[in-house]
Amino acid sequence: MAEKVIQQLEKDETTFAVLGVAHIVGEDGVITLLKEMGYTADLVSFAQ
Repeated sequence: MAEKVIQQLEKDETTFAVLGVAHIVGEDGVITLLKEMGYTADLVSFAQ
């Protein structure tokens, strides 16, 4: 999943990605991997 997000980021455009929780958490989560690569990545939660 991180590879697909990175491919989009390399297009030099603003990118907004929506991911399921399984792709976000943990040491191998997309946010962690992107931050390690020098990207800015933030978790945005939806609250009703």
